[in-house]
Amino acid sequence: PNNILPYRLKEVLTEANKTNGIRDSCYKMSYMSGKLYVSSQLNRLKVCDPDSSTLHSLRIIQHSAPVVSCCLVEGYLLTSSCDLKMRLFEEGCRKEKFMTEIKCDRQTETQMCTSYMRQSQKLISGSRTGIVNVWDPCPESRDSPFELLSSKGHHDQSILTMKHIPTSSSKIVTASLDANVVQCDIARLSAPPVVYKGHEKGVYTLTYADEYRILVSAGFEFSIRCWMEGQPLIRPFELKDPKNEYAHRDGIILVEAVPGTPQIVSCDQSGLAKIWDLRTMHPVQTFNVRPEGFRGSSDSLEVTSAAYISHSRQFLFCTSRYCYRYEYGGSGQMTEVCEAVEAKVK
Repeated sequence: PNNILPYRLKEVLTEANKTNGIRDSCYKMSYMSGKLYVSSQLNRLKVCDPDSSTLHSLRIIQHSAPVVSCCLVEGYLLTSSCDLKMRLFEEGCRKEKFMTEIKCDRQTETQMCTSYMRQSQKLISGSRTGIVNVWDPCPESRDSPFELLSSKGHHDQSILTMKHIPTSSSKIVTASLDANVVQCDIARLSAPPVVYKGHEKGVYTLTYADEYRILVSAGFEFSIRCWMEGQPLIRPFELKDPKNEYAHRDGIILVEAVPGTPQIVSCDQSGLAKIWDLRTMHPVQTFNVRPEGFRGSSDSLEVTSAAYISHSRQFLFCTSRYCYRYEYGGSGQMTEVCEAVEAKVK
């Protein structure tokens, strides 16, 4: 269909329920293979059920420092944390609450983001000093689970996020605090990269719209830039809201392309979310993820993280205490949802 349906608030999850998986000041979420991975400031990574009404924790992984990134590597869970370590975990056959750490490898610096490319069977990481690393993961190795194959300093500052281009088995895009977006081929890491310049401040979030072959980036400035993939000399165009000078009014924590649609979903730290239509470059829906009149919203001023749950076409937006679940084309009544939450926390 040509029309984009609105997203509706389905439920608000609160830490009043002690089984809730979002307490402990959630600051990063990742959805992978049907599970939600939630990291917190208390050095924990929780593996949650995204469909439960409380984001129930299926597994809890304790670290000695905050977890900054995680990804799945051929059935194993890899984590990178601020103690300069990358770890591999497996669930095992028993139904224990804690996952089992099987390997640990100390690095010379924190790997801020990680991604496993299944086609090429390579692990990619971006470091705190802007270096892109390509690893050959060897979970069965006794000496080291990660063999470093190549490294290249594509950025001057910390790499905050990365995406791989789905039409290629070896192309990735990284974004950094240095305000640059860089595309490179991990099979030829020493070759000159494609550098997209145009941001004035650090870039925090990236997405790729497959059908349109467009890279979308945003971060600590209030605008969202769209780039023709592989064409850095073509000036990027911006997603524009005719009612406002900028796309957002605060730092942007999420841009997400919804697969198979022209939708781009964005959200900033103040909780303002917008649904964009790539065909017109304009928003078709604008809302605050914290409903107006919801009394519980006053204790949590910033949205810290967000994630897209693809199988149910839902977005989760987290503050330090609440998690707001929005459903595409949903029929939820905002007032009823808020009243139910307020009754629970009284």
